[in-house]
Amino acid sequence: MNIGNPLLAREEVLRERNAAALTVNGVMNKTGILFAVLLIAFGYTWHLYASGTETLPIGKMGVGTIATIGAIGGFILALIIIFGKLATPYLIIPYAACQGLFLGGVSAYYEAAYPGIVMQAALLTLTCFFAILLAYKFNIVRYSPGLAKFIMVAILGIVIAYVVSFIGGFFGMPLKFLHDSSPLSIGISIFIVIIATLSFVIDFEAINQASQQNVAKKLEWYFAFSLMVSLVWLYLEILRLLGKLRAKD
Repeated sequence: MNIGNPLLAREEVLRERNAAALTVNGVMNKTGILFAVLLIAFGYTWHLYASGTETLPIGKMGVGTIATIGAIGGFILALIIIFGKLATPYLIIPYAACQGLFLGGVSAYYEAAYPGIVMQAALLTLTCFFAILLAYKFNIVRYSPGLAKFIMVAILGIVIAYVVSFIGGFFGMPLKFLHDSSPLSIGISIFIVIIATLSFVIDFEAINQASQQNVAKKLEWYFAFSLMVSLVWLYLEILRLLGKLRAKD
């Protein structure tokens, strides 16, 4: 989920300044570093799936186990980064690596069920990202407090629905309309993909404002982390949507 965005508007983050100021290019460069780390970790897990060799130096682990380790590690690191307000690459880079392991495992599962789906999801994710970036840059989609409030309320609703479904799953009562391939479920997934895409507007506006207010350069890592959280969420939701569409066929 887009858990990084709400914190970007906090005054204590925007007020932190020093001589070395944050720049948009600096944020993009650090986002590129995180993306490269994620791809390397993703590639490792994917290689294990593709080659059928799931052996690690510490023993034998399946792709699913590696993905679970990545998911748990990424979740813990994200909580530390967010609530500890720690804009340090020593936590954010390992977070990207954990997400790469997680995404590699999840992608392997979907690829096994629906060949070719991972490439489609990756291309659609990049397309959505650059489309909303251009829309923001050319004022086709403009940031406003109203839009931000709508996006955050929608994200909160999505989080609550997923949590309820997760807990319900332990009692054999998950929210099936979130996971099946019914028209309602597909419609919900399309809505979530739209919200995930629009959430980048909040990221872009926060980065733009920070660059104009001489925010501390070290916070470039924090903004890059937020973008990475958004990209991971968007990719997963597109992957789920495509999976539902393929299952329907």
